[in-house]
Amino acid sequence: MSDKKTHSVQSSDAICQERLSNAGRAVADLAHLAKNIIQVMSGCGEIIDLAIQKGQFDRVQKAWQLYQPSFWRLKKLQLDLIKYTKKYPLDVQSCAVNDVAATAAAGLKEILNKRSIAIETRL
Repeated sequence: MSDKKTHSVQSSDAICQERLSNAGRAVADLAHLAKNIIQVMSGCGEIIDLAIQKGQFDRVQKAWQLYQPSFWRLKKLQLDLIKYTKKYPLDVQSCAVNDVAATAAAGLKEILNKRSIAIETRL
């Protein structure tokens, strides 16, 4: 095999390994998020169940305030997973690429500033 083909195969293997690594990290992050949500909901559910049994509805209301955000986060996660697994037709439209890039850069600005990372856009 020529050096050029060998380099191409190695590059392809490296890209594949990087993608697998990124996918593994994404799955681990997703599992951690789901675990945290489920733990909060489980604890609050036990408090609510016990408070209902004892007729302590003030405790039910307090626990619900903790439970509700996790419930909606879990609901959103479920809907996002459903959307991700379904195939939707592409809605191809023309757009101003510079505007899209500028919006994306602006959205990253706060995160990058926190990490002392500067970006320069040349649109």
